[in-house]
Amino acid sequence: MAEVVAPSSGFEVGRLRRGAPTRVGRLVEPSHFKVLKGRKTALVFQKPLQGTAGLRFYWRRGRSVAMIRRMNKRFLLAGFLPFALAVASGTALAGDKFKTTLFEDDFSGAKLKKEWGSWKSESFAKDGVLVGVTPEAADHPSVNTIQLAPVADLEVAVSFQFHGSPSFSVMFRDLAYKGSHAGHICHVAVSPKAVTLYDGKTGIFRKDVRDRRKAGEKLDQETQEMLKKKTSRNPVDLDPKAWHDLVIRIEGDALEVSVDGKKVGRLQSEGIAHKTKSNMNITTVKREVHYDRFAIRTR
Repeated sequence: MAEVVAPSSGFEVGRLRRGAPTRVGRLVEPSHFKVLKGRKTALVFQKPLQGTAGLRFYWRRGRSVAMIRRMNKRFLLAGFLPFALAVASGTALAGDKFKTTLFEDDFSGAKLKKEWGSWKSESFAKDGVLVGVTPEAADHPSVNTIQLAPVADLEVAVSFQFHGSPSFSVMFRDLAYKGSHAGHICHVAVSPKAVTLYDGKTGIFRKDVRDRRKAGEKLDQETQEMLKKKTSRNPVDLDPKAWHDLVIRIEGDALEVSVDGKKVGRLQSEGIAHKTKSNMNITTVKREVHYDRFAIRTR
């Protein structure tokens, strides 16, 4: 949550650095901003204001803030005013439904938090990121997992940067559910060229379907057509060397994904509505992806 500061002639912003007081409508203490590993720095006003999702001002470290003397006109008209008007009118914003944080991690510690589990993984925390690594000889992608109290609707947010890996997935499971392989319910696979959404519970991981595929059996036409309805493949064009922000939202039987603030895909399918999702996996395909600013939220 964050305080929204209305535009004014007082938008005097100098070069921002640690320890430097800066005024953006009011004095902002140095503790109110965070340097994020030399990529971008996000200033988030920290006084809670009910009904807001938070407002960030971005700039490159070591450079002057984009709003050096007053708000950039394009940002003001296209970004800030609609946001402020939505807050003033009480309109719900995209992330407002998911207000309860179940777990979050900026990977600033010397090692992974105790909540993280690993399987067939050489992942580790370093320089403020989760370095997701699949071992060279592994027969399965690296899995880094968080256990959850059973929940139906949730949101996962994570920043990522590819480091040689062709793709990664964020998976949701219910380990007590036996109708699908390993309790798979739904997941999102991300590569530089596509974001693909899956209903695994009633699709590719449904136990009978998965068993037939593993046995090398050719699926009949009816099953193949069914599986097409359980998948949504969406082309994207992501710079693999850049950092990107991924948000996944599950609400009822709908799975929706955005990358860098832009909606890229949506899948509606009955398996997604599974009410007791109790496990989240980040699965890194050979060999390495970096992750940061991870959070799981629910209503």
